[in-house]
Amino acid sequence: LPDPILRLRTIIGFGGCSTRWVLWTQDSSVVVYPCHAVIVALHIHTGEQRFFMGHTDKRVLLAALSLLCSSLNTPIHSLSPSPAPLCSSQPLPQLCARLWPRCSPSMVVVWNTAQVTRGGEVAVLAKAHTDVDIQALKIAFFDDTRMVSCGRASVRLWRLKAGFLRSCPVALGQFQSLEFTDLTFEETQEAERDLQGHTLFVCSSSGHVLELDYESVCVRSVRRLLPTRPQHCPGQEQPACGAGPGIAINSISISSAFCATGSEDGYLRLWPRDFSAVVLEAEHEAAVSCVCISPDGRRVLSSTAAGSLGCLDIASWGYSTLMRSHGDSVLAFSIQGLWKHMATVSQDNTIRVWDLSSMQQLYDFTAADETPCAVAFHPAQHLLACGFDSGTVRIFDLASSDLLVEHRQHHTVITGLTFTPDGKFMFSSCLQGTLALYSCTEQKSHVLRVLGKEGKGRSGGSSILGGKEGKGLGAPEHWLEGKGSTPCLKVFTQQLLVSQLLRVDISTLDVNCRALGSAARVCFAPSPRGELLVSTSARKLLVLDVRTGRLVREVSGVHKLCCSSLAPSRDGRYLLTAGDKVLKVWDYQMRFDVNFQVFIGHSEPVRQVAFSPDQQHVLSVGDAIFLWDFLAAPEGSEQLKDACGSPGQTVPVPPLSSALCLAVSPVHPAACPGKELLPGKATIGFVWGKAPCPAQQQGASFPSLQLLTSSLRSCCGSTGCSLPLSLCVCVCVDVPTERATSPGLGAAPSQEHHPQRSCFLLCLAELREGSTRAQSQSPIRPDSYRHFTPRFKASQLPQSFSSPPAGSEVLKLKAVMGYNGNGRGNMVWSPDTGFFAYTCGCIIVVEDLHSGSQSHWLGHTEEISVLAISHNAQVLASASGRRNGDSHCQICIWNIQDGVCTANLFHHQTQVQAMAFSGDDRLLVTLGDYNDQSLALWDTCNLQLLAATGLSQPAHDVAFSPSSPQELVCVGKGALMFWLLEQQGADVSLKVHRAPAPAVLGPVELTCVCYGAEALLYTGTNSGHICVWDTQHRHCFMTWEADEGEIGVLVCAHNRLLSGSNTKRIRLWAAAAVPELRLKGPCARSSSVLLEHEMPLDGTIVSAAFDESLEMGIVGTTAGTLWYINWAESTSIRLISGHRSKVTAVGFSPDETHCATCGEDGSVRLWSLGSMELVVQFQVLNQ
Repeated sequence: LPDPILRLRTIIGFGGCSTRWVLWTQDSSVVVYPCHAVIVALHIHTGEQRFFMGHTDKRVLLAALSLLCSSLNTPIHSLSPSPAPLCSSQPLPQLCARLWPRCSPSMVVVWNTAQVTRGGEVAVLAKAHTDVDIQALKIAFFDDTRMVSCGRASVRLWRLKAGFLRSCPVALGQFQSLEFTDLTFEETQEAERDLQGHTLFVCSSSGHVLELDYESVCVRSVRRLLPTRPQHCPGQEQPACGAGPGIAINSISISSAFCATGSEDGYLRLWPRDFSAVVLEAEHEAAVSCVCISPDGRRVLSSTAAGSLGCLDIASWGYSTLMRSHGDSVLAFSIQGLWKHMATVSQDNTIRVWDLSSMQQLYDFTAADETPCAVAFHPAQHLLACGFDSGTVRIFDLASSDLLVEHRQHHTVITGLTFTPDGKFMFSSCLQGTLALYSCTEQKSHVLRVLGKEGKGRSGGSSILGGKEGKGLGAPEHWLEGKGSTPCLKVFTQQLLVSQLLRVDISTLDVNCRALGSAARVCFAPSPRGELLVSTSARKLLVLDVRTGRLVREVSGVHKLCCSSLAPSRDGRYLLTAGDKVLKVWDYQMRFDVNFQVFIGHSEPVRQVAFSPDQQHVLSVGDAIFLWDFLAAPEGSEQLKDACGSPGQTVPVPPLSSALCLAVSPVHPAACPGKELLPGKATIGFVWGKAPCPAQQQGASFPSLQLLTSSLRSCCGSTGCSLPLSLCVCVCVDVPTERATSPGLGAAPSQEHHPQRSCFLLCLAELREGSTRAQSQSPIRPDSYRHFTPRFKASQLPQSFSSPPAGSEVLKLKAVMGYNGNGRGNMVWSPDTGFFAYTCGCIIVVEDLHSGSQSHWLGHTEEISVLAISHNAQVLASASGRRNGDSHCQICIWNIQDGVCTANLFHHQTQVQAMAFSGDDRLLVTLGDYNDQSLALWDTCNLQLLAATGLSQPAHDVAFSPSSPQELVCVGKGALMFWLLEQQGADVSLKVHRAPAPAVLGPVELTCVCYGAEALLYTGTNSGHICVWDTQHRHCFMTWEADEGEIGVLVCAHNRLLSGSNTKRIRLWAAAAVPELRLKGPCARSSSVLLEHEMPLDGTIVSAAFDESLEMGIVGTTAGTLWYINWAESTSIRLISGHRSKVTAVGFSPDETHCATCGEDGSVRLWSLGSMELVVQFQVLNQ
């Protein structure tokens, strides 16, 4: 390797712990300032920077004349809670004073620096401990044994004599209590050691400027600078302390003609020596923390708390910004080669765009309440995409500085963001494992697919998608197949079969260790190597073969900590890695004894590193932005060109670096025949397709883009934990023909090495805490009885059976005695039509409440979990689990008029938890259980799936807004989710807003939901509280404790609310005052909600249906009972009663008028066969 291979060229950044320390060199042409761990000397005319490196921590102090001195923020044996001043003597650098902050007292140290420029040592001359506060400390220009300090309620004179450092306070009188921030000497032409005539100026945070006589150690005069008025008021002498607000002065500097002040209001002001009027002022975007007049008196240097550094030319009144910087750590960057721009995002909530040539800031976007965490340039247009910690993805038009579009498909931190090389598609991933695909063919991008943790498309609707739903993905017809909860998806097209989906084991921990290793960063090697680079949590670098997944090379101990970023050079000869606070440049082939060089400079962990598009520079970000010259010439003198023809794009596209990944499921090598994997370790998956590049073949499809609609679930069929995606990278690479042929396709490998343009999507994840090699995690049932769990089945249906011809049945079902109390919402009643139905096992029982006659709808073979009736009482929907051999649970749509099943719907993989019809009955929403975690939307006219989405957490209940069929809500763990249905032509999408539960409730499950009147919404919790929400502003404005147990059922009508809980009772609430309380917002008090009635029943409440006034209704319990409730008469009548669990035996009376049954619920029941009603019941306790 060339030694050195990197040379620091430019640093974009200023400050670190403080922005108070900037200064001039004696020739007034160079500005010296700290940037975290580096001291920078900037030439103000040429912009050239020089660097003084050696520190590994942030500095906050500087002092210089012919000598530059710096000090660490954390000195040996002490901790520095606040900046500590350092100064040098003038005109000769003989002495240096330094305050070492400690808890108590502080220590001032004086060194002799006279011999430094001649190779001598720096000797300590004296030390002194002090209890006074010191904010500024300066050495007198006329006597380098004398110093002055100022701070809170203190101005103190210091003197070094006979090896001792002593001090005395200045008598300040009534100004003793002021907080002094800075001081400066009035310099004269003659620097004599005589003390006569020397004046000292001290400024304060209250606006006072004290003029002190050094010889007599007394205050000559006091002026107070008042806030600027339309006509700039002159500074006034203010002998009284605290008379009105003054300008908080942070810094002061004096020359022979002017005095400069920097204040908290953001102004740099230039005054005459007597402070009679403001001569010149410059407004800044933040408080001015330091001002310094140049030695020639022509310019004033100013720095701000926001990290900007500027220079004011006094003669021309011109102001130039020398440096801008982020106010916090830089998280990520993206390079746009076409316009030579770079975008950065930072923890200071800003997005900034820089010119790579001049390193000047071009644009600045601020998000007040969000932190940007991922950024990507569009490869061909002047667009910038940014992902935020809220889950929002925004796209900006840099030409007009406008926000083009905002996507809210994710609900947590965006961890990956990238465009395809042709710029037609964009992808985003988040911490919860959601992967979103966007079309960027139009100016405003729109969502094509969103894949959740279980791999179900939100807009596609199913784990298996057909051609019409896949338009825009590059192929006329295609299918997307999901492997259940395993991290695997496969894509098939009519024109091309995706050749390989590979799952590679990357754990590098000791086999005896129970914890799984994990992948930290991945990137593709440049073509035509066909290799994948993976850095692991065990500080190793793995080089894998893309085609087979075999380990090609392994490098241990890459960094002291886990590698945070990887970037290969375009010519494939070098590799950049970043870890902890250093950069390393590696020989890619590892051919030498020492294959890397180390470069320091950052004082914080390096977040991302990358080559510039021309490979002439290297960029690294962390505490600041570092631009390095890369001194190794690229292989060959001819500049590389992008084979795709996309301007400014490299081959491959520089990989996107993002936040650490989170979870990966274990892999079982036996389940992957023919794949050579490293046994028993964590995994990383990626998809490889052998598609020709669109630019190489006119009109060619981009089939590998279809791969990107998957959330990359396991092809091994394991039921591992979900995969939160932390990195998604789409690249095009040139792969030799022999590598572009999949063994699975049966084609013989070609012996010729003609490169084939292939497209890749790479998704990366890491094991969650608590996962093990031996077994995978199963979903955990939520802490809510409202969530449905099917009964245990001890028997199975026969593999085959024959049904008798219609009309010749030997047995005919006459009556069903019992109600399935294990269901949830499995009873419906329409007060207008009198239709009444409930479930018992896999049967829907439709009963006439007047005559007691029954009809039985048979269509399910598994236990029915939930029923839903349309508002016009013409359609009934029922849902049950999977039948033998089916991959999805069954939803039946029934015509109530004739009891015929008109359609069977299949989407959810396990159970359906809840269903609801829209107010106009045109839509049906179905909600999967905790194993399924998906929401589906159906068109009731053609019974087609409109949209589907995966949920990040289990949901318990769902409801449509009665005022808008495009709005619905569902409830789950700690949040209420507002969904909005948007339709553009044939495309339907769902957008969601997540509103958290009130913090006062703590960690709760929102268990049930119902709409009220006037934009009100009620939700129940497993803690017994009822929350009232404002649907217009989407926030909770009132809660009250409605029960001692979990509330599982809510029904609202007009100004009354009914609640049912697992305390075996229902309660009726008067809520007439709630609409008025909504206007009060959080100030609303729950005392206005009154309890009207309360009624105990025989079990936990699981279903309820009432009339419009809530006067009468039907309630179902887990005891297998349906109760008729009449609040006006305060009565409860048992309508249906059955065994709670399995019936074990039945016997008939000799006259066949009665029968007796017994069951595992410990009851013996006697039934009348004529009326089918319960006559008497005997209960045996605990048997």
